[in-house]
Amino acid sequence: MNCLRSLLLASGTLLATNSLAADVKIVSWNIAASPYEQVLARASDYKKMADTLSPDVIVLIELTGRPDINAIVDAIGWQ
Repeated sequence: MNCLRSLLLASGTLLATNSLAADVKIVSWNIAASPYEQVLARASDYKKMADTLSPDVIVLIELTGRPDINAIVDAIGWQ
C-alpha cells in the first residue's frame, strides 16, 4: 500500500510540474465498508459521485476486498 501511495504522489508531482500536462482530478473516498454492509446497495452513490465530480483517479479507502472494488467499478462504468 505504501508503494502505491508513493507512486500516486510521484505521478501527481510529475504532472503538476510539467506545464504541458493536462489537469488530473483525484478524488479520495473513505468507503468504510464492512463485511455486514452490501457495497452494491450503494451503487447509486458511487455513480452520483463519478457523474458529479468527473474524477480521473479515485482513491478508495477501507474496502473489504476485490469484490468491493469490482462492484464500484461496475457502478460507475469504468473498465
